[in-house]
Amino acid sequence: LSGTAMISVVGATACTALIATGINPLVACAVLPSLAASSGLTPPMAAGMYACMGIAESGFKETAVVMIKYLLSQMVVAILLLVGVLPIFIA
Repeated sequence: LSGTAMISVVGATACTALIATGINPLVACAVLPSLAASSGLTPPMAAGMYACMGIAESGFKETAVVMIKYLLSQMVVAILLLVGVLPIFIA
């Protein structure tokens, strides 16, 4: 599924589960894009990664390591937002 479809399919359930645990609804919805970002690392969406590797002429291992670092750092930020360590300023 694409990132947008991932939010549509899993988003309602994920938001409901997060809100049920006591998390602010705006914060729960703000974290949804990180859930969609992880879909690009797994098949069949990884086909985009292979196309980019061909264009950039990079190796699989180097590209996979960079993508995994990016995904893990994004998930850490999402968890810190959910826990309340990082603030979200809402006007």
